[in-house]
Amino acid sequence: MTTFMLFGSEEERTVAKRMIHDLFDRAEAEKKEKREKDREWQKKKKERERQIYHLRHRADYDCLEVALGASKDECKKAYRKLAVRWHPDKHREGPQRDAASKRFLDIQQAYNSLMSTDEEATVEALTAAAQKQAKKEAAADGGVDVDAVQKSVMAAREAAMKFANEAKKKADAAAMAAAREAYNRLG
Repeated sequence: MTTFMLFGSEEERTVAKRMIHDLFDRAEAEKKEKREKDREWQKKKKERERQIYHLRHRADYDCLEVALGASKDECKKAYRKLAVRWHPDKHREGPQRDAASKRFLDIQQAYNSLMSTDEEATVEALTAAAQKQAKKEAAADGGVDVDAVQKSVMAAREAAMKFANEAKKKADAAAMAAAREAYNRLG
């Protein structure tokens, strides 16, 4: 607790007290305003990340003929419907079967891509771990350094995004290799 000693006439002390109270009230209001702005910024950031995710998988959503950002259940229903419709065994030999086979492989790849991506969960888990570590480090130093915590969290988030992107590239490469192999078996 902070103690102030005020000197002067009664009127001067009253004015000083009022100014101090106004100063603390203003500081509290600014703190609340900053927190609200930070919350809004975090919401917008999360929404942007979600939009980027959906745009990255736009071709997959289009392939499954579902709306951008459709739920996994909707994607699953669309996949089953399209898989039945485009299964190569349902088409005659020749160009129709080849086209159906290619479309069927595209549908499978899109479905696998949408169902196997847990980038957000990976990023959130790694970010939470980094936040825990930063708080431990700050507590060990005798106090919480907010800037250090934020920097640590941002670094962990970037590392998590890098990890998720690398994992996606590997998954895409594996899916392409499987599609090529399946195509080669057909032809």
